[in-house]
Amino acid sequence: MSTQFHPLRVARIQQEAPDSVSIYFDISHSLTNAFAFSPGQYVNLRILIEGKEERRSYSLSTAPDDEQFGITVKKVSGGKVSSYLTQQLKVGKFIDVSLPEGNFVAKPDPNLSRNHYMFSAGSGITPLMSMIRALLEEEPRSSIYLLYGNRNEDSIIFRQMLEQLEQKYKGQLFVEHILSQPIKKKEIGFSGLFKKPKTEWKGLTGRITPEVVKSFLMHHRGPHKISEYYICGPGNMISSIYDFLKSQNIDKTNIHREYFTVDDTVKTTSAAKHQSGMVKVHLDQKTIDTKISDKTILFTLLDEGYEPPYSCTNGTCSACMAKTIKGKITMDQCFALDDDEIEDGYILTCQARLASAEAEITYDI
Repeated sequence: MSTQFHPLRVARIQQEAPDSVSIYFDISHSLTNAFAFSPGQYVNLRILIEGKEERRSYSLSTAPDDEQFGITVKKVSGGKVSSYLTQQLKVGKFIDVSLPEGNFVAKPDPNLSRNHYMFSAGSGITPLMSMIRALLEEEPRSSIYLLYGNRNEDSIIFRQMLEQLEQKYKGQLFVEHILSQPIKKKEIGFSGLFKKPKTEWKGLTGRITPEVVKSFLMHHRGPHKISEYYICGPGNMISSIYDFLKSQNIDKTNIHREYFTVDDTVKTTSAAKHQSGMVKVHLDQKTIDTKISDKTILFTLLDEGYEPPYSCTNGTCSACMAKTIKGKITMDQCFALDDDEIEDGYILTCQARLASAEAEITYDI
């Protein structure tokens, strides 16, 4: 069905890093139940910038039981929406926000004792922060181990909050940072002019690779029999960690992924050929018959004036998900669906093209 948006007032904006902010919204009492969410889910924003409607998805960084409802945004180089949100947005502004959605979630259970291993880089920490806070409170007998990668000390989002949580939940939460380019400083004074800059960083350096993950898991051997794994960040990091974990005979049902950026090394389901034909589309309890030619199903519907749900348009979120009822549909690339979902006929319509003369899909799922 079409995405439902509600105008929400920006109540507070908090700087988290030089290029990152958390944005908190006022939720009216009448919408409290509608905006209930599971830790790890995201919302879509609909914003008018320079006379053009833009949509982007952002993960919720607050916990479900928090008094505030918020997202965290990192400025992307050349990003129109992220630049606006991190540099121009003001308190009091109203933004159209969708109801929470997404399958990358943690499910706290106070009766369980588990090891939760989390791997993230950059803004990939956003949904994990929601999960961490919820799990700490709602699953107190479990342990959480976070490996978090960034460029340097200044770019670590939630650094102070993570330190506070690690201290408050000592023995339950373990956080380890890895930096690709730690800050280097020269010594103060005349003698410093003749010496090379040195870093004061004492932690891990480099990027999160399978070798780093292996060492991290060996160092943090959780005490519980059940382990869950969560990966969020750039596509290349996710694919390498996911493949490594599977090589260690970890069941894929215990590995949870959320792609924040597209990477060529990640699985695609692109077909060599696609063709023109007719597609019957079920949307908002209505039936649409449309011809598909050189565009994806989503963009064909948008061009014809319909309002199907969508957000990222690059296959990394699941906002435009539909299900194939009959016919053959292929996708240029797919980062938001698991193999089992694809086998069951689910598609991302922003990437979906017709591979048979006729097909039928439904958004009403």
